[in-house]
Amino acid sequence: MKLVIQPEVEIGAHTYQIRWWNKKMKHAADATAQSTPKYQVIRLDPDWSDTMRFEHLIHEIKHQIEYLLGEDSTERYITAGCSFLTQAMLSLGIEPDFSLITEEE
Repeated sequence: MKLVIQPEVEIGAHTYQIRWWNKKMKHAADATAQSTPKYQVIRLDPDWSDTMRFEHLIHEIKHQIEYLLGEDSTERYITAGCSFLTQAMLSLGIEPDFSLITEEE
């Protein structure tokens, strides 16, 4: 079953844009994914597989949920939990479709 990833996601009372890193920003940030509450953008690496993109999207959403709740789990804990969740969703036949996501300007 295809799950079309929309270019926006609502987290709490905030709407985050989901975008591909542009090459210049990705190089400057030295990161593969990033979420920023200030600009309400989740940036993903366009060069990764859909599975890795999906896992990182879930990971960045989890970061923003924790930010809003005032919690601060370790990066390792968030990474592990999101990896397990991604694996479970894929095993259920949920296949991400990132065709609506565009590059950030």
